[in-house]
Amino acid sequence: MQADDNQMPAGPVEPVVLAALDEAETLAARGDNSRAMASLERGIRIKPKDPWLWHQLSVLKLRSGQWLDAIAMAGKSNSLAGDNRQLLSGNWMVIAEAREARGELTEAEAARQKAEAYASNRDYTE
Repeated sequence: MQADDNQMPAGPVEPVVLAALDEAETLAARGDNSRAMASLERGIRIKPKDPWLWHQLSVLKLRSGQWLDAIAMAGKSNSLAGDNRQLLSGNWMVIAEAREARGELTEAEAARQKAEAYASNRDYTE
């Protein structure tokens, strides 16, 4: 299991969120992560409670080696994700990969277990 940067929200999405996600995806595909992040940050300024914007920003921070920012953004997305297990799983994978990159192997494994529990629809208890 790996952090999925191609996750998109299921169901209705506000146009401003969809536009920011689409633009960021296009820019990131071209390797322009800094402009992709700027697009997501603009979207966040408009819709600060959208968990998908925070998730995609966490993925780009992870790709850019900004481990602590990736962890923080994924955590913010988790706080807004409600019961969206797909999104929670993706966020925990970002956290796991960032922690592993930082050498925090115990914490990375715990995050990976949370991601797998959400992905398999098992209840996760802390």
